Amino acid sequence: MKSRQPRVQAPPGVGVDPGLQSISDRDYDAGRSVYLRQCADCHGERGQGRPSIAPALAGDRAVTLRSATNLIRIVLFGGFPPGTSLNARPSGMAPYYPFLHDDEIASALTYVRGSWGNAAGPVSALEVSDNRGSPLW
Repeated sequence: MKSRQPRVQAPPGVGVDPGLQSISDRDYDAGRSVYLRQCADCHGERGQGRPSIAPALAGDRAVTLRSATNLIRIVLFGGFPPGTSLNARPSGMAPYYPFLHDDEIASALTYVRGSWGNAAGPVSALEVSDNRGSPLW
């Protein structure tokens, strides 16, 4: 039996009604596999993050927004916080576009958006593909 977290309704204006777009067990397992292989070392097996290394994904508003565009682009092209006096050498996330296929990114993000209390809709490989070829700004 899987230890799948129950999915809860997102606050108004965030995410989608999880009852309208459920994730199949097959897609959930595929996304979990990619997540554990590619993301969990930094973001944690339960999306709890690692302070000063990587943010928590559980409960992160950026993860549960209706549009997954920003999340997709962070995975594709990487993300780097600004350096500050308190964080002179910030850690960043390397881009995954050279290493992961669109369906792998989509399944990992679908898993993240539907795990640990997050309640947002699935991400399609087509959405990832559309963002792979679009300008960043």
